[in-house]
Amino acid sequence: MAGWTGLLLGKYFTTVGNKKKASEYFEKMESNIAALRDIPKQIKSWRKLGVNIRELDTIGLTRNETFLKLMAIYKKNGDKESVIEMEKAIADTHLKQGNLDIAETEMLAVLDHYKEIRYRNLHYTYNLLSYIYSFKGNYNKALYYALLTIESMRNNVDTIDIVNYYCQLANMYYVLGQYEKSAESFSIAFNREFRNPIEFYSIRDAGMYARVLVKQNQVRQAVLFIQKFIKKYPPVDTYGKASLARTLAWYYRSIGNLLESEKYIREMIAMAPLL
Repeated sequence: MAGWTGLLLGKYFTTVGNKKKASEYFEKMESNIAALRDIPKQIKSWRKLGVNIRELDTIGLTRNETFLKLMAIYKKNGDKESVIEMEKAIADTHLKQGNLDIAETEMLAVLDHYKEIRYRNLHYTYNLLSYIYSFKGNYNKALYYALLTIESMRNNVDTIDIVNYYCQLANMYYVLGQYEKSAESFSIAFNREFRNPIEFYSIRDAGMYARVLVKQNQVRQAVLFIQKFIKKYPPVDTYGKASLARTLAWYYRSIGNLLESEKYIREMIAMAPLL
């Protein structure tokens, strides 16, 4: 009962309002995991449960509750870095849930704790802080942390998430009206091969890059870029297709072709019920 059956049954009884029955299953799961004599197996069980609980799920056993269980194990073992990792995971979950004030306080504490142990890969935390401040509308602070993200990434030669980092930087420059710097950052982000099928976020950011080019009066370059990109990496899900339609509607409206713009607006409207 330490695995999926207990989790699913607990979630089910929570959903139908039988909290007593749900608690029985969750408590049984916790007892079974705690009974595992091998600590690495306990950690693996809680991690597996945690990442498979939806981030937005706030009923029954939540993702953050599993992270707190892990944190307790790491504290007992004196594993400071993993404790901070769980603190960051909790803050990130609060960010995804829209609890921005809580996420901000927690993430700043995470940053301090990482610095205390001289942890070098701070770009992951800086990037999350940039998102927090951008969602809060504090774009100057979001830009500050986006720049720190790039600096830390370079210093640690860790380019796994380079596209995300440069697109976030480019988007912050865009909202602050610094279109030339925005275009430069987008150019770095998109000067590489992407995996197919492509993620929605890359379709969205490609659209933002096209907008920046239009803002710089590089209309021809904008349409050539988006046409080439979409031909090579066509969107496969509804979100990607809707994002592309939004970009094209905006583009044709910006050049005064209202008939073509309306065509893509209608496409967005048709896809709305599927989103």
